[in-house]
Amino acid sequence: MLYHLKNPYLALETLANQSRYCVLSTRVADLTKSGVPIKDEPLAYLLDHRETNNDASNQWIFSPAGLDRIVKRSGWRIIAALTLGCSQSSNPIDSDKDARKFLFLRSRRLSAPATIRLLEGWMEVSDFRWAWTMKRFSFEITLLDSTRPPKFSLQFVIPDVISDVSPVTMSCAINGHPAGTQVYAGSNEKLFDANFPSNIDRSKPIHFEFTVDHSFVSLTDVRDFGIIIPFDGAVRGVSEKINFWLD
Repeated sequence: MLYHLKNPYLALETLANQSRYCVLSTRVADLTKSGVPIKDEPLAYLLDHRETNNDASNQWIFSPAGLDRIVKRSGWRIIAALTLGCSQSSNPIDSDKDARKFLFLRSRRLSAPATIRLLEGWMEVSDFRWAWTMKRFSFEITLLDSTRPPKFSLQFVIPDVISDVSPVTMSCAINGHPAGTQVYAGSNEKLFDANFPSNIDRSKPIHFEFTVDHSFVSLTDVRDFGIIIPFDGAVRGVSEKINFWLD
């Protein structure tokens, strides 16, 4: 239905606030009607009245990159993608140039319901709703229903001052059991995605401990800086919100 909507942003944002997952399918186009390449640009073609399928309710045909962009900006993360139909030179108009992109999405705004309690390794939260961590930091999650999420995600930021010096290695342990190690290069937003160890008891509070390793040393501060955690995300129903999801 996405290309029938005058405000696809509003629809996608509303869904992201209500649903943890979404399977989305819509028509996409590699070229405009006149043949201008748009496949790799975050654009959408605005349809004229009855221009496609003689249907006046059709509004937009996104480029593949444009669909990915509006999904991201509306609060979703793409887990998997598949394109079917016309495999080359698809356009918004011709029936034999019809391509459909399918996306499996995970909401960045809605987690399995849980509360979070910050433990060790957190520096003071700024007025801009973010905080530095130490190189070792921890928190405790308590699930609020019988959901048994198989995965978790933690979003964080690597500042330029750290990424300019070295990559960042992060390791996680859950209730003392290893839950993976991931290496990140470059700055800006990153995501630590991992599965729960198989023997974790989800009926009790779950202890997460993260270890950060990099080569940056501050010349003006003796504290052992780790990473930056935004405090605008989403374990539902908590007073101290961090960008943490239980899938």
